[in-house]
Amino acid sequence: MAGGMVIIASRLLTYSEGSMAAIRWNGRVPRDKIRRLYEGVAAGVEDMELADDVGCSLYARCESIVRVTVGYEEGRLPCPECGEEMPLGDDGFRCGCGRAVGWAEFRKSYKDRQLYAANAIGVFQAFLDGYPGDSTFGEKIVRIDTLIHSFHYRYSRTKPKRPSPSDDTVVNRPTGANLIEGTLTEVILFLDGLSSIEGYAGGKRAWMGTIGMANGGEVLSRKGHGAK
Repeated sequence: MAGGMVIIASRLLTYSEGSMAAIRWNGRVPRDKIRRLYEGVAAGVEDMELADDVGCSLYARCESIVRVTVGYEEGRLPCPECGEEMPLGDDGFRCGCGRAVGWAEFRKSYKDRQLYAANAIGVFQAFLDGYPGDSTFGEKIVRIDTLIHSFHYRYSRTKPKRPSPSDDTVVNRPTGANLIEGTLTEVILFLDGLSSIEGYAGGKRAWMGTIGMANGGEVLSRKGHGAK
């Protein structure tokens, strides 16, 4: 709702018969929905309802990404039945309330679905921490734009506090690949189009200064646009 903090609730795991959980994660966001938001911004239209729709969809997706990553790296999942933390044991995740998720089933639930955050988990967590407190249209747009135009980085030496391309880092794929429907090439072309919408500056400079070094970014060079 316009001007107010968005309260977001998502049920990330649902159960089949018995005590074992059948895992369902939130999907990636349709490109058309995001495009309509950006075109409205470029035209000077502040569509708060659409901004909340896009923002909440991205929030739910980020929540799934972070939970998958924490489950894999730290062996912790929230129980969808009671909300308590389910630690990883010998046979998978098991909660004191009786619900359980097998390790093999957990791994299968996110395989090939772009749900593992890797070294970009801070980007997704920052959105989760900040978005519910954004009340104005401008705040929401900046938060959304920063999220989808960020990148995965691999650090060859000391990890910087604020990641940026340098001799010490390798740019991997855009975080948009985790968040937006489509192949890596489709998402890169889509994000590049958003960064060049007339009337909207956003993260265009940072995007164009980085995408050429990213995994998949060569598609822009082949098409004669993007990073110079």
